[in-house]
Amino acid sequence: MSALSNANSFQKLFEPNRHVAQAMIGTTEKLAHFQIDCAHRYASYMLDEMRAMLDVHDGESLKSFVGHQRDVARDMGSAVSEDLKRLSELGRGFTEEMEKASRESREALSEAAETEPRKSA
Repeated sequence: MSALSNANSFQKLFEPNRHVAQAMIGTTEKLAHFQIDCAHRYASYMLDEMRAMLDVHDGESLKSFVGHQRDVARDMGSAVSEDLKRLSELGRGFTEEMEKASRESREALSEAAETEPRKSA
């Protein structure tokens, strides 16, 4: 087998590993953006509520504040639900990438085994 053929076989054999690494890096980046987005959104909710608490100065404003909490809880529940969906989609995408890389790896190993010359004992 020539050096060029060996290099091509080596490259084909390890190409699935590159795909795994790319998928891991891509997913890690998406997760980092997801976490930053969540932190920003939930911090904004919290800060808005703290500001609203500062506006409580009598019984009527307290009643309004407490009444508004139902809307805040609904909005937060909706945000958490959407975030869980996004996180699930990220996980599903990563799983699909790993399955694809696994298939490619099996195919590359099978092809390498078929093209490797048999050595006699």
